Amino acid sequence: MKLKIFTLAILLSLTSIVAYAQSIDVTSLPGTTTTAIENFFEASYIGLDVLNVSYTGHALSVGMFDQNGSTFPLDSGLILSTGYRSTAMGPNVTGNTSAVTAMPGDILLETLIPQTTYDACVIEFDFVTCASKFDLTYLFASEVYPEFVSSNYLDVFSIFLTGPNPFGNSYYNHYLTVIPGSTVPVSINSINSTNNQAYYNHNMGTSSICFDAIEFDGFIDPFVASANIIPCETYHLKIAIADAEDQNYDSGLFIAHPMNNSATTVGTTVNNETCDGAANGSIYIDSIVGNSPLTYEWSTGSQEDSIVNLNVGTYTLTVVDAQNLYSVHTFEVSTDTMEVSLTATPINLSVSPFGSIVATITGGMSPFTFDWSNGATTGDSIDAGYGPHSLVLTDAAGCTDTAETFVNLATTPNWTVQETNIQHVIRIPESAFLYTGLPQELYDFIGVFYSDGSSYKCAGYMIWQETSDSIIVNGDIVGTPEIEGLYIGQEFEWLHWSPTPGIAVGAGAIFDASFPNQELFAFNGLSSVDTLYLLPSGVKEESVEYISIFPNPTVDQIQIKSDENVINEIVCYDLLGSVVIQKQNLNRKHFQLDIQQLPMGTYLLKINNKYRKRIIKI
Repeated sequence: MKLKIFTLAILLSLTSIVAYAQSIDVTSLPGTTTTAIENFFEASYIGLDVLNVSYTGHALSVGMFDQNGSTFPLDSGLILSTGYRSTAMGPNVTGNTSAVTAMPGDILLETLIPQTTYDACVIEFDFVTCASKFDLTYLFASEVYPEFVSSNYLDVFSIFLTGPNPFGNSYYNHYLTVIPGSTVPVSINSINSTNNQAYYNHNMGTSSICFDAIEFDGFIDPFVASANIIPCETYHLKIAIADAEDQNYDSGLFIAHPMNNSATTVGTTVNNETCDGAANGSIYIDSIVGNSPLTYEWSTGSQEDSIVNLNVGTYTLTVVDAQNLYSVHTFEVSTDTMEVSLTATPINLSVSPFGSIVATITGGMSPFTFDWSNGATTGDSIDAGYGPHSLVLTDAAGCTDTAETFVNLATTPNWTVQETNIQHVIRIPESAFLYTGLPQELYDFIGVFYSDGSSYKCAGYMIWQETSDSIIVNGDIVGTPEIEGLYIGQEFEWLHWSPTPGIAVGAGAIFDASFPNQELFAFNGLSSVDTLYLLPSGVKEESVEYISIFPNPTVDQIQIKSDENVINEIVCYDLLGSVVIQKQNLNRKHFQLDIQQLPMGTYLLKINNKYRKRIIKI
């Protein structure tokens, strides 16, 4: 006795052969069976309502199908099987794959053949659509091929339609699966290596086109099951497949998109957004193949054949032709991102007082405009002094990107500072000079050191840039012996380190004594300093030579005022030297700085005007 199994698959679209040595992929339906079937068909139509879905068959006989990069000529969709859905997957290594589901047959299918049917797998539902034609593209495959052609073991399938016929009377279980140009039902006997062989594909042997894709020994070309219908009327569709004569040898039918894609885009041009937020992307439909007139419906609401002024995103176009057949096309608009990064080379003072910065540009549209923080406007590289630097890059499309870096010294002293939450600011005026016997040069380190009883420790230091500046000195935390800093009245001494010879020597310092509100800092200390301008943190207002900031500490905003010159730039650094806030080109004497986004902690605030630079700890 010949045993058979027969599979029906409902797919999404026809594609060309794209790869070899791959099998189709078969999975279970997403969610419940009836809901998945309803969603599948409604997603394939414009204005299609699917009602009263029913499924009869084994739970493992129905599922989803995907081409999976194989040579199989259909993309994806539903699969119905007289056996188990998984047995449809290739390669074709067995000529008699069989699975007995022990399900009953189907009486309607038995009207097409004289044999008794078994293991039926049946989908039925009502539908209403605005279309005037109903199409399903299908492909039939079977293990019954080729050895049981013209026998009693002819597994059977069909697609039946019931409902009003626009040409009179009604369809009643009208089968739609016929050989093109005829009324002959598609079956194993009507299409094989002898009959209508142009439609038949032998699939035994590794040279067969779908040997790796599916398990079946033979299959037919994709056909279209089609019927004219009356828009907005209710129809009933039945898709059924079953074994005949016995329950062995699997077979399959694959059905493509439920609506024929006669309106298809042939050529499109997608122009990406030139920069983020520019809203100048566009999608142009160059040509369409379909039955004119065509109508267009974009996901934006536009009904033109092209859309413009687009941001980054996904856009969908639905094209409907004169027969109410449609196609849906998806496009992605992205950003031609421009990015700039900076690479800094440290300063080697034995060669030059400058390091260098090189900009690396990715993307964008040339020519580019460079706006360096040191005022340079030409070139992608600059010589740069010690400290933070930034670049604002603008391309020909007006897109901008900003990058920051820090130029350090190639050689630095091994001075480690114990950070505490008590700080003092020692002002170093531009007129200051050190008694060291070592000339005071650009980028020399000037540090404050104190003894903890066994060794000297650095309380803070500054890097001399030949202008007024400050040393942030960490103070002692009373009652916390493991965290020590400098306390008022403690003896301390200055140390002067020059990177050129790479040595450090003790130093004295003389300061301008005209600063207001001075306090004696190092009474009888080892320094030659008599009085210092001292600002402990934690007061409500701090003033550093005509610059006021308040309140400090704070959690949201800081008011910054200058009684002398306008403020040009404010830069906030964390204690690792990273820029966390930067405000440029302010040109004002009063500015409110929002710091709500910063984590709690200690930060350095650099305030620049035309003549001075101030560094204050907040």
